[in-house]
Amino acid sequence: MADLIPREVKRHLAFQRSLSGSWIKRYSYIFLYYLLYAFVGDARALKALRPLSPAKVKVFLPGGLSLRCSLFDIFIAAKEVLADDIYEKIEDYRPKAGMTVVDIGAQVGSYTLKAASRGASVIAVEPFSESFGLLSLNVSENRLPVRAVNAALSDTEGEAELYLGGESSGSNSLVFARGESQTVRVTTLDSLLAAAGVAGADLLKIDTEGSEFKILKGAEKTLATPGLRIVMELHGEENYREIPAFLERRGFRIDLKTPVYLYARRP
Repeated sequence: MADLIPREVKRHLAFQRSLSGSWIKRYSYIFLYYLLYAFVGDARALKALRPLSPAKVKVFLPGGLSLRCSLFDIFIAAKEVLADDIYEKIEDYRPKAGMTVVDIGAQVGSYTLKAASRGASVIAVEPFSESFGLLSLNVSENRLPVRAVNAALSDTEGEAELYLGGESSGSNSLVFARGESQTVRVTTLDSLLAAAGVAGADLLKIDTEGSEFKILKGAEKTLATPGLRIVMELHGEENYREIPAFLERRGFRIDLKTPVYLYARRP
């Protein structure tokens, strides 16, 4: 742990230095986290900082974009998307001008802003009301061509309970029951695109904390789109086991599979 902390601090500080705005809040949060991390570990450090984690900041990103989010999200979630490029490990999966991109589990819009700023047409889907409010604000303030949809995706239509994930809205889930919940609208990807008048998509980014398989089951028409690429996080043993085979049966090629991420494309 003694060797890990300096490396992690250096990595996080490098990302934070690429941003501007709200620096006192951001750096104070990082200092407190690693101070606690050194003595009690990650989980207890985050738990101790939970009262501070939801505090909102506005930061300015390289390229002139701005992002409003919580302290926790700028520390963890936004960094994963903006600095670590977790959804762009393969060049062909990078959003480009002219592409139609569906950001499923958009949260406050880190990936959405990145894709739209490159010229992609983005549909951003987020069920949690607080995150959706920040997503809409981020899209508006950056004046980007994004359609934001306040809903969850699955294989059915109606309503469902979204279980809230504590300090991070990125841990909210329709599948993993925990603590408080919020009733949200549910639809399928095929229905959502049809309602938007969109015939298909070029790239799907999916991060939905366990409902990934149900989303794909509700997207049979979309999955038939030639050249479609999917980059997703895998949550739960069933998703990890079943999704690659499900996609391969529909003509997809798996380009990358790790214990956490899956990259797949249709010829």
